[in-house]
Amino acid sequence: MKNRQCPECHKLGRDRVSDHLFLMRDGKTWCCLKPYHSPYYERDGETYQPEEREFDLDLEVISSFSSATLVDRKLNKQSLDRLGIKVSYSEETREIDSHYYPIHKDGVLVGYQVRKLPKTFYVVGDCKGQVELLGQSVFKAGGKAAIITGGALDGASAYQIVAQRYPSMDMAFLAPPRGENIGDIKANHKYLSSFQTIYVATDMDKPGRDVAYKIASLFGPKAKIVELPCKDVSDCLVQGKSNEFITALFSAKVYRPSGIISVSTISDDAVIKPIEWGLTYPYEQLNKLTFGMRTKQIIGIGGAPGCGKTSLIDDIKKTLIYKHKQPIGVFELEETPADSLRKLVGSVMNKRIHLPDCVYDLEEARAIKNELSPHLFFYDSDEYTDWKDIEEALRYLAADGIKYFFIDPLSALVAHLNPSDANTYLNTAMFSMSKLRKNLDITIFHVNHLNNPTGGKDHGAGGKVYGSQFSGSRAQWKYSTAMWGMVRDQLAEDEEERNTTELTIIKDRMGGHTGSFKLYYNKTKGILEERDYGF
Repeated sequence: MKNRQCPECHKLGRDRVSDHLFLMRDGKTWCCLKPYHSPYYERDGETYQPEEREFDLDLEVISSFSSATLVDRKLNKQSLDRLGIKVSYSEETREIDSHYYPIHKDGVLVGYQVRKLPKTFYVVGDCKGQVELLGQSVFKAGGKAAIITGGALDGASAYQIVAQRYPSMDMAFLAPPRGENIGDIKANHKYLSSFQTIYVATDMDKPGRDVAYKIASLFGPKAKIVELPCKDVSDCLVQGKSNEFITALFSAKVYRPSGIISVSTISDDAVIKPIEWGLTYPYEQLNKLTFGMRTKQIIGIGGAPGCGKTSLIDDIKKTLIYKHKQPIGVFELEETPADSLRKLVGSVMNKRIHLPDCVYDLEEARAIKNELSPHLFFYDSDEYTDWKDIEEALRYLAADGIKYFFIDPLSALVAHLNPSDANTYLNTAMFSMSKLRKNLDITIFHVNHLNNPTGGKDHGAGGKVYGSQFSGSRAQWKYSTAMWGMVRDQLAEDEEERNTTELTIIKDRMGGHTGSFKLYYNKTKGILEERDYGF
């Protein structure tokens, strides 16, 4: 067999041809004896030093061993015997130096997990692939209850505590044979599902609790998670807290995933009280189609450059500030805060003060700037945009009472990425945005560039906007509660037509309404005006 790469040599920049690790004569052990490091040994995917492993052990030899009382664990011989756990002794000290935890496949003993004290583990026998849980060969399926602990000694400790108190109790005592491994639980799902109740008593540290929730989620209402009074079940026995363990066991609560609630916890107002209209938009037709502005929304707005997106957004900003007295957060990702503020001040004045040929009253502009100051908060991207930074700023402003936010354009977040990475990034950002709008009770308007249509008119020439044309459209369609498209035929010969924008509701999760109305861009005032064009 061809040699393999030695990981220790590779760490040192050697073994570039991957042949330092060779197979020894036993046909199972890989070894590297190069002078660059200490001898490296590997067997069954585990590394060890030669003195840490007994190579002459096999199933017949280990099966001849017996159980014994583990004084330091307060575990008696009968408890270890019940689960088939065996021990061996050091020839020098005559003290127990190894534990042997049996592993079965289809009821047949196929190997042992060996623990050479204090904490060196390896396996003897055929222990790869799907194996049974420790205790599964002892306790028949279909009992009233089973308890899953984090390890072999925890299982033996649970058995000792419960069996001494309730010797006739119909309970199986089980443990994953290879540590807190959810894979071994899944592999024996049918066996575990046969029990009426499943108690999960894994370790109380974070990894143990994470495994507990994963195990419980596999069995639904029949699973109960035990909140142990100690680090693990073995510690309960060692610390003399058997009574506390019994109490924790039989007071364990049925597992319920976070997010599941009963009808009784939902207030009558949330269900029975009539739904109120949201805050009004600046356009009557938009209010009819959407029932107004409300929180916990994500609204995507897409259109070609020059179709009136900025004017639309400015009108909504003004309405929120002046009519509804709402503070707003603005994330203009392609403009400086000063440029954005100048355009908004001009929109309030009905003048295009961002153009050099505009004549206006400086004192009026300053007064409007001062009016906006308490209600308007900008995010300065400083020519760098990252969703994590924006999310942090959103959370900060929301904590200060701001409910309405504007991101323009969302595509600036992915301008530096290739299409595949951009879609992945946008999906992550939109998912995060969806959680924020619910958890923080906020609404986010996000402005978008569109992908060019594959056929028909260009958007700048009056071509219809479809949801699939938004950048990262799958994520936007999935997570946005509403999507609006804006179209203007900027090539039309008729001036009125050239300055008329059609706004279409492409998606609206609340009412399901779709429809269109028209807005006229008043070039003198720099604002959009609603006209009675109808739908």
